[in-house]
Amino acid sequence: MSTFIRSRLKAYQIQRLAIDLFGFCNAKCWYCPVRYIPQPESGMKQMPIEDVEKIFRKLIVERETPNGVVSPDFDLFLTTHYSEVLLYKDFEKLLELAKHYGLKTFILSNGVNLTPDKLDIINKYTPSVIQEIALNIPAYENAEVWSKRSGFPAKRFDDMMENLENLHNHAVTRKLAGRVKLIVNGVNELSFKTGSLKKGPKFEELGIDLDLQTGEHQRQVDIATKLFPKFDIEKSDLIDRTGLIAQYITEEDYMKDRMKNRTVVGCQNWGDRNYEWLSINSSGDAILCCNDYNFDYIFGNVLEQELSEMWLSDKHVETIDRAYNNICTKCSASVTK
Repeated sequence: MSTFIRSRLKAYQIQRLAIDLFGFCNAKCWYCPVRYIPQPESGMKQMPIEDVEKIFRKLIVERETPNGVVSPDFDLFLTTHYSEVLLYKDFEKLLELAKHYGLKTFILSNGVNLTPDKLDIINKYTPSVIQEIALNIPAYENAEVWSKRSGFPAKRFDDMMENLENLHNHAVTRKLAGRVKLIVNGVNELSFKTGSLKKGPKFEELGIDLDLQTGEHQRQVDIATKLFPKFDIEKSDLIDRTGLIAQYITEEDYMKDRMKNRTVVGCQNWGDRNYEWLSINSSGDAILCCNDYNFDYIFGNVLEQELSEMWLSDKHVETIDRAYNNICTKCSASVTK
């Protein structure tokens, strides 16, 4: 397997960057590990903007190196690893830096922090840097339901809804022309009948109405669609985050059955996360992917090592090999043979 992994690392190039600038999220959504498992202390820091520039510069240099480990097409980074980018203290400097290096990004947020001042900053860098706004908000009908599903105090509901109304009427929404999304995560009766999910032992404690037509998930989609016609409303299904939220929803049985007499050989989560993405936590550690919640699969540090050396290292090969026999066997995005 090591020979196979090494050959793929040489054959593929980094297409996208996932960089966690601030390893903290102020939401506690019911379908997210943040609600149940403390976020790793090693990642709960604000990355200095000087370190961000160092990482960007390394990627650009490697992109311009013939046969480098970064694709000539690389220009997109996502600020994501169970965190809230709008809380990053150097948010505007980040966007200015991205503009300087010709990079693009998406704003991924829970909506509570999308205040008028942040919205004006976003507008300033749209569409030169910002290509999409995607807000992960599970409920819209009232403060009680939203608080129960998002983990925020109910008193913040009006603030969040006011932020959405401001965004709905703001120039940035016109500039993005259909690229503002409200992602409504949830489950219904079909989630447990036609897919890989099963209810975990604590699922019923959530008190979710699963009716396909009138249940909670569809109801939130309908409310959001009516309130915000300029937004793209995305009704999104859930995964169990490689078993991290298995007490509530689980894919364990599905994955055990799927893995019988099979081996993991890759990933299909917007490309192969092992070979086409570079994922970095706020300490600069290179980690496996967005499902490596606890940073169990670190293979180097981008701030301390040369990118090409780290990417093609024995440590990287060993880390992927270890993941193929562990975390990847629990992930529904894995490719097997």
